[in-house]
Amino acid sequence: MKVYLRYSPRSDHGNALLIYKTIEKLGHSNSSDFVKKIHPDTFYTDVDKEWESRYVTSLKEMDASDLCLLETSIPSTAMGQLAQLSVEKFKPTIL
Repeated sequence: MKVYLRYSPRSDHGNALLIYKTIEKLGHSNSSDFVKKIHPDTFYTDVDKEWESRYVTSLKEMDASDLCLLETSIPSTAMGQLAQLSVEKFKPTIL
């Protein structure tokens, strides 16, 4: 099963990495490497072009997944928007 995992870089990166690795240990695959490649300290300083590219990529990764898992340990408008999109795409969604 392909799992789309997304988290807010403002939350605990270590927890997100643990979830990412656990998905793979359970024999599933991650449809996105967002958790591995995003650095929380520099995420919010990226230029607009990078944000646009990241958003388009994110939607493609969601489309390619069987399940959406959103780590929501802190309030995040972005996670809420992704949850809405996931439900609209009829993806099983776990918050």
